[in-house]
Amino acid sequence: MKKSLLIVAASTASLFSVAQTNFYPPSGNVGIGTSSAATLLHVNGGHIAASTDDNLSGFVQLWNDNAIIWKQGNALRFGSAANLGAGSWSEKMRITDAGNVGIGTFSPTTKLHVEAFTNSVASLTAGYFNAESSSTDAVCGVQGVARYSNSSGLGVRLIGVSGIAFHLGSGSVTSMRAVQGNASVLGSGAVTDAFSYLGSVGSAGGVITNGYGIYITMGSNITNKWGVYINDATAKNYFGGSVSIGTTSDFGSYKLAVNGDAIFTKAKVKLYSNWPDYVFHIGYQLPSLNELERFIQQHKHLPDVPSASEVEKNGLDLGDNQSLLLRKIEELTLYIIQQQKEIEALKLKIK
Repeated sequence: MKKSLLIVAASTASLFSVAQTNFYPPSGNVGIGTSSAATLLHVNGGHIAASTDDNLSGFVQLWNDNAIIWKQGNALRFGSAANLGAGSWSEKMRITDAGNVGIGTFSPTTKLHVEAFTNSVASLTAGYFNAESSSTDAVCGVQGVARYSNSSGLGVRLIGVSGIAFHLGSGSVTSMRAVQGNASVLGSGAVTDAFSYLGSVGSAGGVITNGYGIYITMGSNITNKWGVYINDATAKNYFGGSVSIGTTSDFGSYKLAVNGDAIFTKAKVKLYSNWPDYVFHIGYQLPSLNELERFIQQHKHLPDVPSASEVEKNGLDLGDNQSLLLRKIEELTLYIIQQQKEIEALKLKIK
């Protein structure tokens, strides 16, 4: 009897000694390192380890959402299961000891590596970030899709990037950029520069100062600079509007403006008006040489030919000028033929 009392006393003393730091009530909250547990399990001043061995290679399972956190080898693995025994385990993400995060891959090679385990879709989405009116930070939306489906077994890497940039407010935005998407002003605000690559730039209410399809700025330490380079001689390049080279000034309705020299191996001008073969038609009114002389004396240039001051002011239309020059050559030919007839007639009189 004395021996039993000693055992009970020792056990009670041990329980109260542990209870100084740990609190194990028969019901309610459990505290480890605290006697004032605030939740069902409250751990204070330490770590929690749930493992199948002393090397902590087992798993911690949060069953409420079928979630599992599993430390195995050199990675911390995150996934889900169908039951408490980790049945139908499926990994969703892992973080390696090197600090790389892998989603859809067992071997992440970068800080964030997203792939697909099978021939399905691997996507990365970061969008709908909201910047307040006083914010000066960048707002970025990116959505990428990479699909692999190759029955031959050859490796294929597809990188897809699509994004939508839109301004809903009434304030001013410096720039708006969309890759394979739309850059749009949906509110009443203003945008200085709007960029779109394989997409559209538009406004439903606000104002866009400059709209760009492609905008490239290159540094000085580049040997060969190519703004746009297409390595295919059979490729066709379409520009629906106007093209300017060496100038950003307004050049009116002209389709091509070049500020500087141009070189061609061949140039063809196709006119929409009549080619001046009508000079040789019956009924063409050829001015007399006396009329031509009086016009030249008065205006200092040929009839219908622009003066030097007009060319300096308005430039020279190559197509119209070629047509005009041909007309003057044909008129000159008629004058020569007419003079030759007069010479032949004089020869007959002299004989």
